[in-house]
Amino acid sequence: MIARRKVGLYLLGIASIVVSACASKVLVPPRIDLASYGTIGLIEFSSNTAQDLGPLASQEFVAAIQSAQPGVPILELGEENRLLRSVRRDALDPEAIHAIGEKYRVDAIVAGDLGAEGVKPRFSVGSRMQSMSASAYIEGFLTARIFEARSGATIWTNTARGKETVAHVDISKSSLPRVGAKDPGDAQGKLVHGLVARVTADFWPHYEKQ
Repeated sequence: MIARRKVGLYLLGIASIVVSACASKVLVPPRIDLASYGTIGLIEFSSNTAQDLGPLASQEFVAAIQSAQPGVPILELGEENRLLRSVRRDALDPEAIHAIGEKYRVDAIVAGDLGAEGVKPRFSVGSRMQSMSASAYIEGFLTARIFEARSGATIWTNTARGKETVAHVDISKSSLPRVGAKDPGDAQGKLVHGLVARVTADFWPHYEKQ
């Protein structure tokens, strides 16, 4: 009976700690309220990757926005060069932003740049040469901006960097070698997904301690 009481008091104490921890946090609105920008036009992200990942990054970005803040109107405007030709501009400068906003009747415009570097090797050796590991990874970055269509001014920007392992080998004297590999396309897709998640963090509500 005494043992049961001790267990009950112990569980009650844990529950109190959990409740107190939850009670000390408040839900904070997203840092960027996209609804205040009106209709948002999205220019397909540019990319320097061998396999053009700009369209994938653009779709991931739209999906992230609509998951974070459902109902935000987004007009997908297509590829940057085509848009510039349609407004007779050579670069995405404030005048071009203003012209695109007027032509497509959007209040703000999103543009982004995705970059990825080639496969890089990485080696490490354990103490006393007892183990060795080698891996290959791809590294990339994503920069996104929101422009006010009327003035062409930048009203938000964020950049994220990340890396994704493509293959690895672990060799140890005490165990059999371990080898792992991913399809390069899958690794690139996972890299893009992670970069978009980090870049769009400002659009999500989050909890903060009081």
